[in-house]
Amino acid sequence: MVERDTGIMGMLHPGAMGAAVAAQAVAAGTTVRWLPAGRSAATRRRAEAIGLLPAADLRELADGCGTLVSVCPPAAGHGVLDDLLALTAHTMPETPFGSPARLTSAGAKAWRWEGEMREIARTWQQAGLPTDFADAAAGTFARWTEHKDDPEVSAARLIEDLRTE
Repeated sequence: MVERDTGIMGMLHPGAMGAAVAAQAVAAGTTVRWLPAGRSAATRRRAEAIGLLPAADLRELADGCGTLVSVCPPAAGHGVLDDLLALTAHTMPETPFGSPARLTSAGAKAWRWEGEMREIARTWQQAGLPTDFADAAAGTFARWTEHKDDPEVSAARLIEDLRTE
């Protein structure tokens, strides 16, 4: 098992949006690492300006960080999901996202998690906390509602549901 530093965040794409998220984490005292390979000069300047630390590759980033964040516009998101699924197979093999067979069991149960996440969002809102995470999770699970209790749904179909608006 890989030992991860839970106090370090990995930012996959510190473009304009990702850099804003990373800057907030750095301002709060979090160490943030990123992947400079293949990124533009503008992205490199943003990352350097806010103090992001480079990682050699995706595996190094994942192995050294307790949290990975990917922020990118929808048009740029194609390929990111594939990268993340490959990464989870390495870092979290016992989870639904670490194995396509486990993903299908999650898809068939996601209908109930949407409601639970919406309830969590309401609770957080009442406590004065931001609800963005719970709302996003509920929205993700809502994409799989049509697969309620369907043991035959494929991982490819579930992934395609995540890619479509």
